[in-house]
Amino acid sequence: MVMTMDYKKNILKVTDYIEGNLEMDLSIDSCARISGYSKYHFIRIFIGATGLAPMDYVRKRRLSKAAKLIGETDCSLVEVCFQVGFNSAENFTRAFKTEHGITPSAYRKQKTSLHLLEEHRGPDSSGLVPEPVVRIETLDGATYCCREYKTSASKRHEDIPRFWNRYHQDMAKAFDVDSPKGKNRMDMGWLEVEADGSMKYLIGYEVDSDHRAGAGERILVMPAQKYAIFKTPKADAYTFVEVIHQTWDYIYSSWLPRSGYEQSGPYSFERYCEKSYSFSEEILISIADRTDSKKESL
Repeated sequence: MVMTMDYKKNILKVTDYIEGNLEMDLSIDSCARISGYSKYHFIRIFIGATGLAPMDYVRKRRLSKAAKLIGETDCSLVEVCFQVGFNSAENFTRAFKTEHGITPSAYRKQKTSLHLLEEHRGPDSSGLVPEPVVRIETLDGATYCCREYKTSASKRHEDIPRFWNRYHQDMAKAFDVDSPKGKNRMDMGWLEVEADGSMKYLIGYEVDSDHRAGAGERILVMPAQKYAIFKTPKADAYTFVEVIHQTWDYIYSSWLPRSGYEQSGPYSFERYCEKSYSFSEEILISIADRTDSKKESL
């Protein structure tokens, strides 16, 4: 759908209305009235502008605002619940965990990064992140002890942050985060695509080559390989997930086609060191020199 200036202006009226009334009982009918369109026409236009159905947008904005209130204020979880329009703490906790894969109380304690939805301000509302720092390096092989999570092509962007939050909760029980082993743990995440198109996401930490997997674990061996290693630009708890997504897009849509390299094998993964306590990670893709002559200049 091509968005005219009138459409964009009227949808911004609606998102402004939603933002100012997140604690109220919002409905499709009230939003459609603000837009000036029929309910049917409004829904189609809103989806075209934001990529979300109106009440999905409201739910995600409520939960995103809640995450910021939990992370930045001393408001009790009950106070947060009512400030963002939920009618009970039980409903709020269930919705928050469904959306983010972590309970509000665990999020306040762990300060993990979440995939939040910022207020829609039009197509230019979120700028591109700076280009990541990249280096080329040959790495020795490594063995990882992993947890395995099922996802799909349509759900992976939303699922993967939830998987990381679940993994960090499990690891907080398994490791003393203040011990050398806990602080120096290098975690990796790898998306595995099966022949039938189904997907699994593996998250794990490096172990000795003779390590035996426990219940619910799987051993993954990465061979020695040349990698392009991208350091994602610095972010914060609210923008980290989006910065990761934009970095992956940059790698495959911009850097790789112009680099003189091609991806070699299926090895591309993320890694993050606990001791860094920063919202930045490395993305690694296995590479080899391009075999054709169509090498564009950087």
